[in-house]
Amino acid sequence: MALKSFIGQKKITDKLRRALSLGTLSHSYLFSGPEGIGKKTLARAFASELVCTSPDTNGPCGNCNACKMFRAGIPTDYFWLQPEGDHVSVDDIRNIQSDIVIRPMYSERKIYVITGGDTMTVQAQNCLLKTLEEPPGYAVIILLAEKSESLLPTVMSRVIHYELEKYTKEDLSAIIAQNDIRISPEFLNAVYGYSEGVPGKAMDLIRSEDFVQMRED
Repeated sequence: MALKSFIGQKKITDKLRRALSLGTLSHSYLFSGPEGIGKKTLARAFASELVCTSPDTNGPCGNCNACKMFRAGIPTDYFWLQPEGDHVSVDDIRNIQSDIVIRPMYSERKIYVITGGDTMTVQAQNCLLKTLEEPPGYAVIILLAEKSESLLPTVMSRVIHYELEKYTKEDLSAIIAQNDIRISPEFLNAVYGYSEGVPGKAMDLIRSEDFVQMRED
């Protein structure tokens, strides 16, 4: 998925696309918001354009070696850190630091997405700070966090922070349709009300037999 086809969060995607076209990218970003709001999907869409060597107005070309590696999930110039435990440890960050000094193989950039950024220990955050202060020119680090206030002020000062907003009913309807799911307007109203405009919650509700039964009752 490219940023152009990302549903919702238009203010954020427009800013990211403008930075890509003007060459005014930052070396570090933070996407924050509740679970299910679309942080991971946005990060993947952004990363797909960052890694591409021949992007156009529609997004990544899909044909360059970097795009093929990205699509295949081969970690060459794009890395996705999913902590094994309940927090991002200092060792996780050190592993990134060991790799980030190696220049990219197929792309002009190396992209690191760190999920659970708000679970980083203080030691891990201080370790990451060293990289955020003096990153290699080709590196882009994307932090994902539910609660940005859990991050140290020194870390926050080094990132461009985008807080994802809850979706409109129209956007939520489009996301549901994008997943090849068809529901009635009445059911959509119920899903939207209970999900509070969070796509992940909405999809869980639609797939929940208990919620469907409650709605029918």
